[in-house]
Amino acid sequence: MRSTPPSAPSPTRRRAVELVLLAAAVGAVAVAMVQAGSGGGPSLGPSLGYSAVLGAVGVLGHLAIRRTAPCADPLLLPCAVLLSGAAVAVAYPLHASQPGPSVDAAHAAAESAVRTQLLWAAAGLLVFAAVVYALRDPRLLRRHARTAAIGAVVLLLLPLVPGLGFTVNGGQWIAIPGVPTQPVEFAKILLVIAFAGYLAAEHGGRTPATGGAAGSGTGPTRLVAAAVVVGVLCIGVMGPLMHDFGTSTLVFGAFLAVAYTAIRRVRWPVIGAAAYIAACAVVIPLSAAFGPGPACGAGTAAPCTEGAEAGSATFASASDAGGGIVGGGLGAGRAAIPADAVLAGVGEELGLIGLLAVLATLVLLAQRAIRAATAAEEPFVRALAAGLACLIGLSPVLAALGAVHLIPATGATVPFLAMGSAAALSGGIVLALLVRITHDSTASGPGARP
Repeated sequence: MRSTPPSAPSPTRRRAVELVLLAAAVGAVAVAMVQAGSGGGPSLGPSLGYSAVLGAVGVLGHLAIRRTAPCADPLLLPCAVLLSGAAVAVAYPLHASQPGPSVDAAHAAAESAVRTQLLWAAAGLLVFAAVVYALRDPRLLRRHARTAAIGAVVLLLLPLVPGLGFTVNGGQWIAIPGVPTQPVEFAKILLVIAFAGYLAAEHGGRTPATGGAAGSGTGPTRLVAAAVVVGVLCIGVMGPLMHDFGTSTLVFGAFLAVAYTAIRRVRWPVIGAAAYIAACAVVIPLSAAFGPGPACGAGTAAPCTEGAEAGSATFASASDAGGGIVGGGLGAGRAAIPADAVLAGVGEELGLIGLLAVLATLVLLAQRAIRAATAAEEPFVRALAAGLACLIGLSPVLAALGAVHLIPATGATVPFLAMGSAAALSGGIVLALLVRITHDSTASGPGARP
């Protein structure tokens, strides 16, 4: 009797697992918010209300998945909700520690920051639900690869417009009235779509055995040309002109991940990474010749001095060290670190154990994205998932290294943890794309079943 391949878990079981994990994530967030309130943060009522809002939006995302992508990975949404809730929980101590005219004013500003962070976390999950519902086939994005590339370049150059852009700890922002935002967060996603579309079209059929390429049958010439163009964009524009080597590293890393997925040859990404590191070793010391970056805040003329950045690095390092093994507890941290150095805040509040738990959740998200890339059959979808996995996995590394100045101030944000509107909204888009990719690969796989 011929054996049949083991079937994948049914969609009903996947969604049941997701709902249980989502409830556990919301429960953990509620406990964290209550603990933050006992340390001087919001009182019990608002803390539970914030958790309920996050849980309600998470359930809405679950319903969107259940209706339109029932075969999707059940771990993605709960991990994102858990990280978003952690960002809300640590928002109060991070902002309460900032200098202010009085203690009461600092507490009021911190409570406002908590509500703002909750608003953007909920908005990110709503965007996630909308994209999951609207985008029924991620392969359709391949048609818009060229448009995505043009849009990404425009978004990357917006902070260079006089009077519009400014810099905060290496991150490039634009001053939209009422809502300052980082356009690079959306540009990263568009660039990954553009990379995947181009490399899948040119090298999607390349195999190690034949060395041939799909489509035009060209060799590595087009790949090298694409790498040069991306390298010039990252090293020549984003680095010295925008003082954003972290984002440039993230973009080039995503390109290498997509390239490896498309051509399946290790030597080309290794050569590209070595060339990029060598170029950075030359360009970074020379970037000071372009002058200091724009002002460090919307409406202010204070420059981003090296002393201020060094002070931020000192406070971030002290916060990580002061947290110890188990941390001081949510709401107990009071180091005057920048609000965007969220990993340092987590290290102080939750200690080494809590920081490792957060990093493990991010690693799990990246691993699920890599798994989606390996399971996808269509070259574009496979390359897209690999690029998104790089965005999730490399961002916290760059953010952590930049916070303590082991590398130049990066401006890189931690997915679902970063403070701000663009990071939350772009995180929802990335999560939605991964949900769609995992649904399609599971539904069409050999072990799929209704």
